[in-house]
Parts: sequence; structure tokens; C-alpha cells
Amino acid sequence: MGSHALTPAEAAELIVTKPAVGLAVACAGMDVSQATGSRLIARGAFPVPIIRLGARVIVPTAPLRALLHLDGEHAPEPPKDRRPSPESINPPRALIDSGDGG
Repeated sequence: MGSHALTPAEAAELIVTKPAVGLAVACAGMDVSQATGSRLIARGAFPVPIIRLGARVIVPTAPLRALLHLDGEHAPEPPKDRRPSPESINPPRALIDSGDGG
């Protein structure tokens, strides 16, 4: 991940496309600091189940999506394929030769 903090919208995009995310992404999606998330985990009050792998915290996204209402109609659009279509690079010959032939 980059050096900038994720916005809730950037985090939501990851939450809807990944099966699990780290604590930083989960907290950004909830618009709380990672320190707040860590305190909630320490108290057993984090709002969704977590998985501990040593010191690392993994947050499954299915319960997180439900909490944030990111499933169904409120989910943001998944990222679109930004590659140009073959037709936009090489338009069909009929579009190029639409003149009067001369």
C-alpha cells in the first residue's frame, strides 16, 4: 500500500473486491483510526469478527460489507477494466471507409 491514508471510498473498493483485508483498510472503511480499531480489538468490541495471525489482524470482508451496507444495491461499482477495447483502437473498416469511395 502507498504512504497515504486510504479514504473510506478507496477502502470500500477493496472491501467489496477482496475476501479479507488488513486492519488499516477495515478501519478506513469504517472511517475510524487504526488506533481506535486496535483498542476495540483489545477490548473484544470490534464490530466484526477478526482473524489473528501473530501480530497481524485480518478482517474477513463479508461481515464488514454487511456492517457497512456494501452488499447489494448500496455497493460501489467494482473497478472497471481501463484497457481500451479492440474496437476503439482499431475501428471496424466500415467506419473508416464510410466515404463515397473517392
